[in-house]
Amino acid sequence: MRRLIDVGVNEFFISLHGPEEVHDAICRRPGAFREVITGLENLSRYAGIGIITNTVWTRLNSGHVAPFLSQIARLPFIREMHLWNFFPMEDKSQVLVESLPELLKRLPEIAEGPVSNGKWLVLKAFPACLPIPPGVHNDNEFPLTIIPDVFWRALGKCGFGRCVHRGRCEDEKCWGLSNAYREKYGEEPDLLRPLTGLQKTKPV
Repeated sequence: MRRLIDVGVNEFFISLHGPEEVHDAICRRPGAFREVITGLENLSRYAGIGIITNTVWTRLNSGHVAPFLSQIARLPFIREMHLWNFFPMEDKSQVLVESLPELLKRLPEIAEGPVSNGKWLVLKAFPACLPIPPGVHNDNEFPLTIIPDVFWRALGKCGFGRCVHRGRCEDEKCWGLSNAYREKYGEEPDLLRPLTGLQKTKPV
């Protein structure tokens, strides 16, 4: 870690998917949560380091996300918190997909901890048109990522980007719905809506 910081790495993106027992179960590795927390504490000793947490929204942790994010939002060294949509990479993981109505029902409570502690809560890979409470940001930008092509080929089979409103929506970066979501919950035509009048160029 010290070598990474010495060569200029100044931001770390750390996955935490719930309280200890939930995180360990999702990672299928006992002790994983405590290892991550130790890593965060080590990072916090270095000045000028940005720390972003990443939590993936699934049926395994949906009931735990709000109190968990409220707990870790109190850690002063965490700058930003991301809540990622789940895209199953294989058919049998479809059971883990949680519904968007369930997310929207819980989102005000989920946002309360981060927002009240001055942290950004960012939704990643969710439909861009979701109605979100103040203090929550929906950002579908994807950073340059060095991952083998085999991953991208598998991810492409998830069918993300599908939406019943796609032909009328101007948001070209929206992740829409995955094949697994549409098969399980449908197209959500009344929940989603086409976005129009969007700024085409990114401001400087």
